[in-house]
Amino acid sequence: MSKAPLLILGLRKTTVSSRYKALIWVLTFLVYLSYHLSRRPITVVKNALYSNCTLTPGSWHPNRTDTSIPELPLNESCLNSWAPFNNPSTHDDYFGGLDVAYLIAYAVGMFASGHIAERMNLRYFLTAGMLLSGLMTMAFGFGYLWNIHSFAYFIIVQIICGLVQSSGWPGVVACMGNWFGKQRRGLIMGIWNSHTSLGNIFGGIIASAYLTSYWTEHGYWWWSFFYPGLIIMVLGVVVFFLLVPHPDDVGITPEILHPAEALRQSENSEHSPLINDTESVVDSEDEHEPMFEGGSPANEMQAVSFIGALKVPVSILPFYVNSSFLLNYLLSVCWS
Repeated sequence: MSKAPLLILGLRKTTVSSRYKALIWVLTFLVYLSYHLSRRPITVVKNALYSNCTLTPGSWHPNRTDTSIPELPLNESCLNSWAPFNNPSTHDDYFGGLDVAYLIAYAVGMFASGHIAERMNLRYFLTAGMLLSGLMTMAFGFGYLWNIHSFAYFIIVQIICGLVQSSGWPGVVACMGNWFGKQRRGLIMGIWNSHTSLGNIFGGIIASAYLTSYWTEHGYWWWSFFYPGLIIMVLGVVVFFLLVPHPDDVGITPEILHPAEALRQSENSEHSPLINDTESVVDSEDEHEPMFEGGSPANEMQAVSFIGALKVPVSILPFYVNSSFLLNYLLSVCWS
């Protein structure tokens, strides 16, 4: 069964790889832009969830013991805020808890997303991640529609949102790596990586559009979550029908995809000797033995496990450098 999306099947016979490269570049650019766009609302809407609820003499406070001073009404902007974030004594803790819950879930999700992305079709992986990300972004705003004032609800939404949002970076980077070789990779990736800043900019613009005095007075801050979530979900559907994760899915060989690199490799192979002087002739019995145990072909691509990655010497180099620097520093202090 073909792995290419339905709308690309009619173009499979073309050998013009530049069209596919342009499609992948634009599509992955918009994909990760939408990921950052959907992350932005919570940062902007905090001002509407807690709007200048300053404590005045006699105003309500959970720890107030002096009842001789009559309570004064809260200002109008504070009355338009949303519980449980409108408490002047706890709103900082609640907002900090939302950020910590999201970041921890995002960090943990990155480990799982990297393994899953290597073992399944990236088109399905990104589509599922974008649909769930949009749904969780909307779910935070739906707290207003469903009249939810439980802090646990918003924490759970942030945790799930962090997990599904972690699907974005491994997916788009894997697609770009499959299509673009080493030639001009710095220029291509440099321009492509601007999606992060643009996503934050557009996300802030969309979210702040519904935070004027009129919108917040009527509780319309939830729209700031709805439209970013809708955008990433629509793009998730586009990904399902247009994304081509790997050139092999449309019959494009590496020679067609990277002709300059293929030509350079062929020239190097022509001038290199078949057998080095330091190498010995392989026995005839060894020629028929499989290169790897189990008889699996050598050119078969297999995902590297997390434990296997740690066995690579380069992966432990930072730890060695750090420990060596610390050791030398301690020795110099002791001898000085």
